[in-house]
Amino acid sequence: EIAAVLRFGKNPELVMIDAQNGEMRSIFEAKSSSENDPFFTPDGKWLVFSSDRSGAWNIFAWHRKDKKLYQLTSASYGATHPKVSPDLKTLSFLGLKNGVKSLRTIPFEPKEGKKIAVTALDNSPELKQKPLSPAPEVNGSSNIPLEAYKPFIHSPYFVAEDKDNSRAGIYLRGEDPLGIN
Repeated sequence: EIAAVLRFGKNPELVMIDAQNGEMRSIFEAKSSSENDPFFTPDGKWLVFSSDRSGAWNIFAWHRKDKKLYQLTSASYGATHPKVSPDLKTLSFLGLKNGVKSLRTIPFEPKEGKKIAVTALDNSPELKQKPLSPAPEVNGSSNIPLEAYKPFIHSPYFVAEDKDNSRAGIYLRGEDPLGIN
């Protein structure tokens, strides 16, 4: 599965996309909050992301099997871009204070965080999106050398617009948290 953030209305929402057939499903009931920066822990059990559902941007963890959400930080000014170490012991993120972003680390103990009540959408129908009309033509390039994806992040993106000014885009992000490449 692929975790993604899609905007269906006012706020970006976390969705899971089946890598085989492209079907999308919401993870939990959408509220008036925004989510961003989804990241699977190296063991795949947790989806860690940032959200403003607490009033300020903070880090949250969704247990994929138990369908439970935990708030891991309580930053007054913001916490974003979470990453979990390969040994699952450390959570790193960007903290904002007095207008300055700094790298912060805390122990990764998600079940010790504040439990947040959400409605899990286990059997939600596939998200229905109006297709772009006519289908946009996307011209890619195979000229990006493999080295561009090493050692950490390469972020290509594409946006297409149809005759009705509907827009669709894709933002790809690749990482190597285990240091394999």
